[in-house]
Amino acid sequence: MRLLGLHQSAMAAYEEQKERDFYFSKLRDTEILCQTPKIEDSPIVAAIKRILYATDEDDGAETLSPIEEKAILETQNRKKILNIDVDAAGSTTY
Repeated sequence: MRLLGLHQSAMAAYEEQKERDFYFSKLRDTEILCQTPKIEDSPIVAAIKRILYATDEDDGAETLSPIEEKAILETQNRKKILNIDVDAAGSTTY
């Protein structure tokens, strides 16, 4: 019985490591994308970098510039439109 618990704990740890590695690779891909010369100076990339490089000691109260806020709002609006389109496409039956 104890061996089963140990095996389950090991499997849970393995799955957590796999998930951690998955999200780390996504963050790393995002970091590499933000370093692309064509876009690295854009306001949205600056906001993304601020998020990526924030530490636990950062209080998160850092304010965005109006340009960064506008870029984020535009991105969120595009995402809403995309989500509506995806939802509509997903509910279409043939």
